[in-house]
Amino acid sequence: MNDTLRDYQQEMKLRLFKEWELHRSVMVQMPTGTGKTHLLAAIVREFLR
Repeated sequence: MNDTLRDYQQEMKLRLFKEWELHRSVMVQMPTGTGKTHLLAAIVREFLR
């Protein structure tokens, strides 16, 4: 799996972390083929560090 996120995925990741800090609950909705699985993998890696 490629570790590099596209710009829109990186932006979504930053928004997710911000919303998580505020609400402790988030939901992501993105169109098919936009890399939700890759985004989730990057988020999990970040949490495990």
